[in-house]
Amino acid sequence: MAGNASYFRQSGLRTCELRALAEGMGLKVYSMPRYFDLRWAEFTYSLCRAIAGSWQAIVLYLKSGVDSEAKPFL
Repeated sequence: MAGNASYFRQSGLRTCELRALAEGMGLKVYSMPRYFDLRWAEFTYSLCRAIAGSWQAIVLYLKSGVDSEAKPFL
């Protein structure tokens, strides 16, 4: 899960493409959280919520083949 969050957080373009894809399909996308060492419980909750809530859009994006680096995250 943390790998998927990092994959989208490291690139604004990927995040924009994910949001556009989700919008076109009528799906929700939640913001991926930043990692904070001292707030592990809060980070874990936010991460699980973002991945679970955005799951359909994330899978569609990774399957679309827009980015060649996406395969390992699928």
